Amino acid sequence: MKKIKLIGVSKSEDLNTYIFPKDPNFFSFIEKLLPELSFDSNDYYYECFGENTNEKNFKEFLEKTYDKIWAAKQGNYLLEIIIGKDRIFVLIYTKKDLQQEISKIISKLTTK
Repeated sequence: MKKIKLIGVSKSEDLNTYIFPKDPNFFSFIEKLLPELSFDSNDYYYECFGENTNEKNFKEFLEKTYDKIWAAKQGNYLLEIIIGKDRIFVLIYTKKDLQQEISKIISKLTTK
């Protein structure tokens, strides 16, 4: 998996926001992130991205898609993915004591 570049981070009491470029490698990133957060990745992929599960299709999907939001809740996490015109935002709502764990997971899957 080619690591995706993390271009911004924002943290507050119950929310971590991670900002990524609109890059086809985002799909590989999400594929690795979801199981780390105990999400059933197969169900979530299809709900978010439909049939766009390979890099070529996902690149075309990203080129045509913006202002889309997907959300899912699992255990201690509420995850939102917002696809903007030029960037993708991943919002993870959780208790403050779990935020450091999320940061470690994100850092091992991304580059700066």
